[in-house]
Amino acid sequence: MAFDLANEERKEAVTNRLAELVIEQDYHLNTGFLSTPFFLHVLAEYGYLDVAYRLLEQESCPSWLYAVTKGATTIWESWNGVSPEGELAYSLNHYSYGAVCNFLLPMWPVFDLSQSSREMSILLLSLGSVVH
Repeated sequence: MAFDLANEERKEAVTNRLAELVIEQDYHLNTGFLSTPFFLHVLAEYGYLDVAYRLLEQESCPSWLYAVTKGATTIWESWNGVSPEGELAYSLNHYSYGAVCNFLLPMWPVFDLSQSSREMSILLLSLGSVVH
């Protein structure tokens, strides 16, 4: 979907199935470096923003926030960089799954500097359950 390889008439069925697979896996991914950066974008673009945010907010392994629950301050090379027993696996400082930031960046506030400081406007460019 991210590379526009599906025919127009198949896109809805493909994205429906993609969302179903995520839900069937209890909002977990088991994807690699090549597809992960596009996953949330595709879900959101084709009407599954709620599934994308639920996937993003997942805390159990495999997920982005699993690392955070284990005290990570960097992005790990694999979804299970530290096992539940505390055993290390792979690099604990890697770029790959950090591609999720590309999905989050549009949520950063935009400041309208044309207003005086007392009247500054803040606009959030996209909303989801992460933005409270």
